[in-house]
Amino acid sequence: MVNRNSKLQYDHLRRLARLVTLGTLCVACGTNPFVNGIDDKSLSTTETLRVTPGGELVADGVSEIPITVTYHSAVSPTRVVQLSASAGVFVSTGKGTLSLALGDKEEVSVRFRSPRIGETVHISSAAGSVNRSDTIVVRPALPDVLLLQPRDSFVITGAPAGQLTIIATLRRTIGFVSPGAIVTFSDSDSLPIGRRGVFSTPTLSDSLGRVEVRYTPGVVDTTALGPRTLYACTAATAGPVCGSTTIFLTR
Repeated sequence: MVNRNSKLQYDHLRRLARLVTLGTLCVACGTNPFVNGIDDKSLSTTETLRVTPGGELVADGVSEIPITVTYHSAVSPTRVVQLSASAGVFVSTGKGTLSLALGDKEEVSVRFRSPRIGETVHISSAAGSVNRSDTIVVRPALPDVLLLQPRDSFVITGAPAGQLTIIATLRRTIGFVSPGAIVTFSDSDSLPIGRRGVFSTPTLSDSLGRVEVRYTPGVVDTTALGPRTLYACTAATAGPVCGSTTIFLTR
């Protein structure tokens, strides 16, 4: 007669052997549910790709952040990650694309330089059979200084028909001001409203930080002749940034 306890132990050993065999087969296909008897979800795939930007950027054309690229592959011997940015450049190439060879490493850090326009930058990456998309927030680079030209006295003749081109230049201590800034111009507050000049619609700031506007004096009589101060202001991080210039009206 067969010992019943011995048969149960035999069946139990067969089932255990089958689980171990299945686990071994899954190691080869990258889906091993058991490692040393522990369910290890970190090995649930043969390929993983992560792209981690090191923070936000300011669109001044010079600011940089690190981007950490992590790629694990049990099937791809090349270990190359292709990166592409919708704006800005990778420092090592000076371009918006980068072919990154990881060699025997699973994690590499690269430097990324900001674009000149404040917008969300999309980073596309691909390695082996894995593709992903990540984003970097890029804030507009606002000015630190506003210069108004002509900075010296300027004579307008033939008023009120005479006109003068006023140029505001926006600058930053580091890098460039993002294009598209709005500058507001105004005449001397000491003048009565009817005698103040008129400004044309100013342009938005260009890639050099320049804004142009045409100024036409109002009614000019003997009481309005002489020096006149014009003002300009624009938004900045710590509050409005303003500048002024003086012109000299004469008949």
